[in-house]
Amino acid sequence: EETVMPLNIDFLQVLLHMLNFVILAGGLSLLLFRPVNRFLTERRERLEKQAQENEAKAKENEALKAEYEQKKAELQTKADELGAKIVKETSDFDKELLIHDAIIDSCKYTDSDKLIASSAYGVLVNGSASCEGYAKAAKLLLDKAGIENYVITGTAKREDGASEGHMWNVVFIDGKPYNLDLTWDDPIGEGVTQNKRYAYFNITDEEILKTHTFSDASACCTATENNYFVKLGRQFDGYNAETKTALSNMFGGHKSGDKLDVRFSSEDAYQRAIDGLLKKEEIYRLLSIADAGKGGFSTTQINYIADDTHCVIEFILV
Repeated sequence: EETVMPLNIDFLQVLLHMLNFVILAGGLSLLLFRPVNRFLTERRERLEKQAQENEAKAKENEALKAEYEQKKAELQTKADELGAKIVKETSDFDKELLIHDAIIDSCKYTDSDKLIASSAYGVLVNGSASCEGYAKAAKLLLDKAGIENYVITGTAKREDGASEGHMWNVVFIDGKPYNLDLTWDDPIGEGVTQNKRYAYFNITDEEILKTHTFSDASACCTATENNYFVKLGRQFDGYNAETKTALSNMFGGHKSGDKLDVRFSSEDAYQRAIDGLLKKEEIYRLLSIADAGKGGFSTTQINYIADDTHCVIEFILV
């Protein structure tokens, strides 16, 4: 007979080994699997979050691009509308004058630091802009008119005497450069119905340096023949009988609400005009002669603004 040997199994040892295995597996799970699993889970969540953020950013960029294209189209439309009027003018001076008036009529000054206020869009579409916006809008339209120009930077003196950064244009008319500052020709803070001004329309460096400074070398603007007052015959070298006759003729044909601004070439002539026309009230005799009983405007009242810096008097008929 075959003898069967009994298995010498120590079940206690088996149980101990099994227990050790369980402990080892649990320890490995705690030490390796769970941290690795947590790392992978967190990594997946980060990637999913980043993907969501990227998608949101892409949508935002698309929206910004669409908004940009819309604003670009709006600006182009407005520029084209004005451009169609500009090209009808025969001289560069008249084109520049139309641009000057169109910008001031359509825009109010703001000292906002928002980017759009510093753009041509702010001027031509929004109707609110900083000096940078005025200068850029002028450049856009002057370029469209084929008039050589560039933007210049510097500072301008505020009413309180402090200086602040500023931007305006240098425009070439008949081959000669002139300073053009539309911001300072816009009657800021005096109501939207206030008349625009021309004290900074094609002026020399000497004239603009009364209130401005240049960041770099100046444009060497010395010509005067295309200055607004000189070109339109509204500048006087003195105050005398000839001046009075010319002023009376200028008032003729106007009506209540109209404006007439004149400049004097020297401070002496300007002060004599202020004294004669306003302090001695000689203006009312000139108005009576100009109106000739037609009743187009008052001959006993008149509003005026005196610009001592540039020797300009702006009359507003009542």
